[in-house]
Amino acid sequence: MAQDVSNANMTSMLLRSILSSWYARIVLLTALAAAAGAAYWYRDSISLTAASVEESVISSLGLGVVVVVLWLVVFTFAIFVHQSLFSHYRLWLASPFLVAFLLGVLSFFAPFQGPLARFTLEGDVTLGGTVGYAIAGEIVWLGVLRVAAILAVAVAIVAPGLALGALSLLGSAFFGMYILAMGVGGAIERMFKARPKSDKSKPPSPSESPSQGRWSESLRQTMEMQEFRERVSPTSAWEPRSEYPELTLDDDADPPVDEEPIESFEPPMEAGLNGLPAYLAEAKHPERRSAFAPDPVHDADNGNGAVVDHVADHSLPDADDHDVSGRKFNRLWGGGALDSENGPSHQADPDAAANDGHGRMMSMMQAVMGAASWKKPSLSMFVDANEGGITQEEMNETAHTIRETLGHYGVEVEVEDAQPGPTVTMYGLVPGWIRRQKQVNVTDADGKPKLDEKGRQMKTRVETKTRVKVDAITAREKDLSLALRTPSIRIETPVMGKSLVGVEVPNPNPALVTLRNVMQDREFDKMRKKAKLPVAIGKGGSGETVNIDLAKMPHLLVAGSTGSGKSVFVNTIISCLLIEKDPSELRLLLIDPKRVELTPYNGIPHLLTPVVVETDQVVSLLRGLIREMMDRYRRMEEIGVRNIDSYNRKSPDRMPYLVVAVDELADLMMTASVDVEQALCRLAQLGRATGIHLIVATQRPSVDVLTGLIKANFPSRVSFALTSQVDSRTILDTAGAEKLLGKGDMLYQSVDMSRPERVQGVFISDQEIENLVSFWKTTPRGPMADINLEPVGGVESDDADDDDEDIEGRDDMMDKAIELATRQKKISTSLLQRRLRIGYPRAARLMDQLEEEGIVGPSDGSKSRDVIIGV
Repeated sequence: MAQDVSNANMTSMLLRSILSSWYARIVLLTALAAAAGAAYWYRDSISLTAASVEESVISSLGLGVVVVVLWLVVFTFAIFVHQSLFSHYRLWLASPFLVAFLLGVLSFFAPFQGPLARFTLEGDVTLGGTVGYAIAGEIVWLGVLRVAAILAVAVAIVAPGLALGALSLLGSAFFGMYILAMGVGGAIERMFKARPKSDKSKPPSPSESPSQGRWSESLRQTMEMQEFRERVSPTSAWEPRSEYPELTLDDDADPPVDEEPIESFEPPMEAGLNGLPAYLAEAKHPERRSAFAPDPVHDADNGNGAVVDHVADHSLPDADDHDVSGRKFNRLWGGGALDSENGPSHQADPDAAANDGHGRMMSMMQAVMGAASWKKPSLSMFVDANEGGITQEEMNETAHTIRETLGHYGVEVEVEDAQPGPTVTMYGLVPGWIRRQKQVNVTDADGKPKLDEKGRQMKTRVETKTRVKVDAITAREKDLSLALRTPSIRIETPVMGKSLVGVEVPNPNPALVTLRNVMQDREFDKMRKKAKLPVAIGKGGSGETVNIDLAKMPHLLVAGSTGSGKSVFVNTIISCLLIEKDPSELRLLLIDPKRVELTPYNGIPHLLTPVVVETDQVVSLLRGLIREMMDRYRRMEEIGVRNIDSYNRKSPDRMPYLVVAVDELADLMMTASVDVEQALCRLAQLGRATGIHLIVATQRPSVDVLTGLIKANFPSRVSFALTSQVDSRTILDTAGAEKLLGKGDMLYQSVDMSRPERVQGVFISDQEIENLVSFWKTTPRGPMADINLEPVGGVESDDADDDDEDIEGRDDMMDKAIELATRQKKISTSLLQRRLRIGYPRAARLMDQLEEEGIVGPSDGSKSRDVIIGV
């Protein structure tokens, strides 16, 4: 103790001696002023760094940062001031375990409101942070055992004798409980064996009605089945109730208790996923449902004409419950139902509610499923197929054919390298020499001509060589296609980072590129750590994985003829985003005029609205998206940030990314070209900073669909196989897409590329999409932002002149529309827009009124309507 006091006195004396000097004071004041000036000059960077560090620390430790800081303070105090504290070495050895115990206990709580919400990032993490969550684990009861074990280790270090005594007492208690359980089980077994068997052939007593006799028989069979289940081993296969013979009642029967047949439910207790029973594993992972499990019963009538899903009665609160209660979902909420004030209560099935054990099992299932706000899908639901590829013998044979074919036409080349890809193989050619022989005069050392015996000038032959021109190789493209028996090849230069001429030859057996194989690649793992919206699009011509960050694109324009793989590519992007991002991070707006490509995604929580299939709704939704974009700019202006990433770092109210996918732009441009072009261009120009990204696809890349304004705002392009070179130049500003092979073979050109890159797109099957959609439909709902794209006040701002309509619903411009129609043989909605200077929704309503009054004929797709009455 005296030594500690002397050390403190020496430290204070040293500080006083330093500060007593004027020179030291000036240096100290200068350093403080410089530090203050630097802090003021870099205040924005310091504030952003501080906010980022604060978020990282809270995300890792939560409220446990207080515990860790206290431990560090005590440790520092013991080192510099009170070294005698280290004499209690047992406490210091146990202190890390005590800190881990407290972090594990805090991880069981995750308040999203109140004074502690700051330490959970508004419910995103627990009070123990990610460290506490890693200590406790995902399963609640297993987490309790872990935390208790850590506490036991700490107690054993501090007081070994007490720990040994407690361990001995606990062992004795468990042994006694085992003996007691064995005795009780034996007594119950003897009681059931001693029970007399009922006579099945005994007719019902005269006092019983026929219906009561049948109900007694039903109860007897149910009890016998229950006894049979208790006798069989727990590992025996569970037979569904439907295999037993059903008992039917007459129409005039009067059951004594209930009108529904008595039916027992006992789920199988086989070991399932992560040590859970099979029924819990199936509930958490529906795609791994056992083969023996019966399918859940859906669409049962509740008696009021409404259809009720009995499986949903045992699920956690869905999106509607979240909206009604106004509260975020917490992973530690039990399976209890919400009260009438906060939302509809989830009641169990009447038969299951009577069984208290089944109710406890459902509560356990809800606790397991609600361990986190959002669960992300696993790659195990996707196909892990063998990709195959071209063999070395086939590559050698193709290289020999290329060399011989060009040699027949006097073009000497050497195949230096070959890089196989899933669809094509790139062969790197080194141009050879053009050799010529000529005669030259022979001279002596002095440069004088030499003469032969007859006095004539001596001559000799000399070989001269010049390099083969690249044009000579590209001119033989069709000859190579004929020799290689392939419809088309592509020749590029330079390739592979060398001075080589590249020849892309289709493989005899193209390999299948699956989404799972690409997403499991190391390159994708590296990219997903830094990318905001990572997407795996396929493999390059050399077999390398090609990945993109949609947030950096920032918008993508896709073109391709029918059957080339365009729609599969759009589905791949959407599926990859659904795997990587939950609804709190990403929301989708899907527009599918064809009604079959994107509609399978209906029902997932990521959607802002159901998949849009009606073209007359597109303009209104795009304008709603523009309003959302401008509102985001106002919110970013309030806190002084420039983009969505900075906003999400500084604001607790996080904004999700918004991705708009349009499967067929040509159909929209034919119905409302002006409004659609203006909305898309404005979103493309201003949407990147607010996290809005567009994916627009079309199968007709003509200049009237892909206008110059649209192309200027979509710098990243993808082209699949097209019918002509003109279409290829329209989408890529260069030729080449007309030579693609189809089935996912594409040319990809991003912002930072000087020329397109050939890629084999990922294939995703309908079954994989169905599995992914089923996962998101059945996963417990978590917190997500409420984004409304509906027009303000129920009408569109650009169509405020709709107020001019009469009360009876007749537009005041109807007379002008009739006058315009009578002067034309055919009329369309776009013609009404241009001539009457109105918006598309109002023009469409005028067209409907013209049809109702018999002035124009019925609609024939996107064609103009016939005027059938002339006034």
